[in-house]
Amino acid sequence: MRDLDFAGAPRPQNPNLASLIIARLTFREASRRWILWVALLLGVAFLIIYALGFNEIDRDIRRQAGRMPTVQQNEIYNFMVMAGMYAVNFLTVMMAVLTSVDTLSGEIASGTIHTLVSKPVRRWEILLGKWLGFAAMLLAYLVLMAGGVVAVVYLISGYARQTPCAG
Repeated sequence: MRDLDFAGAPRPQNPNLASLIIARLTFREASRRWILWVALLLGVAFLIIYALGFNEIDRDIRRQAGRMPTVQQNEIYNFMVMAGMYAVNFLTVMMAVLTSVDTLSGEIASGTIHTLVSKPVRRWEILLGKWLGFAAMLLAYLVLMAGGVVAVVYLISGYARQTPCAG
């Protein structure tokens, strides 16, 4: 017996495929929204300001190098990396809220979501696809921003945490 949707049309054989297609479309739709590009520009601005501030702190540390133990220098660098990561975390959370609300409200206003719901796709597949699309977008943003913070610290001071993924 074939699996039919509420309209009598056959459902896709692989439900994960439908979710992945919706995830790809969600990612693409979000990349067309201006709010994503504003978030990316603000992220780049943050990295530039962070690099300028960290450069000044590094200069001050190097001036006091003879009077400050290496352990204390590393603690200051470690604190600055963690402060940068907290800022990246905040930016990622704000991007998650703003992009998902903007994209979903745009789909409702334009009627795109109504067209999608009328297709032979289960609602949980749509929800999973939307979630995967936004999760992939946020993961890419988080990796770029966190990598930027770690790269700034390493390029300016030469300091690299032994376990950068640990808190």
